Amino acid sequence: MEPKGRNKNPLAQSPGLGTLLKKLCAESSAVLLLMNVIPALTVLSCQREDLRVTEDTSGPESSDSTANELSSVTIDYYTKCRLEDIVIERLDIFIYGNEGTRSLLSLQSISEGLDLQGHLNLSFPGGGNGKAVTAVFIANCPKALNIQALSRFDSMSILESNFADDRPEAPLLTGSASVIPSGGPESTSQIMLTPMLSRVILTAVTNGLSGYELLEDPQVLLHDITPSAKVLQQEEFRPSETIESGKTQPLPCDVGFYTQYPNLSLYCYPNDTPETTLGSPRTSLEFTCRIKGVECSFPVELPPVARNSIIRIELTVNGVNDYSSTILE
Repeated sequence: MEPKGRNKNPLAQSPGLGTLLKKLCAESSAVLLLMNVIPALTVLSCQREDLRVTEDTSGPESSDSTANELSSVTIDYYTKCRLEDIVIERLDIFIYGNEGTRSLLSLQSISEGLDLQGHLNLSFPGGGNGKAVTAVFIANCPKALNIQALSRFDSMSILESNFADDRPEAPLLTGSASVIPSGGPESTSQIMLTPMLSRVILTAVTNGLSGYELLEDPQVLLHDITPSAKVLQQEEFRPSETIESGKTQPLPCDVGFYTQYPNLSLYCYPNDTPETTLGSPRTSLEFTCRIKGVECSFPVELPPVARNSIIRIELTVNGVNDYSSTILE
C-alpha cells in the first residue's frame, strides 16, 4: 500500500462527526476518532499531513448505554533507543478494550510538537467503570494504517513492519501498556517506546600485514537480514526467510599501518536465533578489501541480535586467510 498525503481537514468526509469532535476536543490539536460513533473506519490515506476516513454503515449499532460516556487516562511516554539523533514525526495512539472482542475504542494521531518523551491526557469513549484498557503507541509509521483492519487488538498484535521502509533518523517506535481509566493523578501510566531497528557497528579495523601492505578499498555489509517483524513483538525473532545482503558501506580510506576507527553503523531488524540452533539463517557481517590486488572476504557471524540492540565489532586482518574479530555487546 503506497503512502499518500492526507487531507488537512480530517473532518471533511463527516460533518456530523466534526461537530461532535469540536465539542470534545476544543482544547486539543490532536485528531480523535470515536469508534462508537462510526462502527468501522477505513483509512484512505495516512502519512504526513492529514487523515481521511469514510463511514461504513454495515456494522451493528452499539447497544451499550455507556458507549457515549467518556473515560480518561494520563500517560507519560518516553523513548529508549540505541540509535542516534532520532526524531518523532508522528504518533498514533490506539485505545483498545480489554474485554470481549477487544475492540478499538479510539485513535488519536498527533504530528506536531512531539518530543522523545511527553505527557498526554487522553479521553476516549466506551471504557467506563474503571475497567482496564490497552493503549498502543506507534510512532513514525512509514506507511498507511488500515484502521478497519486494526479494529480488534488481535489484529494489532500481528501487525508487521518492513525493514526496507524503516529509517534510522525517524525509526518506527512502538510500545503498549494496560491502563485503568480514572480522572485522578493515580491513573498515570508509562509507556516505553523502542525501535525495531538494531545497530551493528564496525568500530575498529587493524592491519596486521607485514611489509606495509594496505587493505585497499575496504567495505562492510550485512547478510541475512530479517525482512519484517511484528511491531509489538519484543523477543523470539526467528525469521523463516531473510534479505540476502544489505547496503555496502565503504570505510573512509585504505587501512594501513595505524588502526582505523570507522565507527560505521549498519542497521538490521532483530534476529535472536540462538547460536546453538542449526538450519536457521543468522545475521552476519562481511568485511571485504583487496590485498596485493587480490579480492578478499572476511565474514563475521553475529551473536543473536535483539530488538533495539547494539553490537560492536573490532577486526584484525593478518593475511588473505588469516583474521580475527572481537564482538562487544
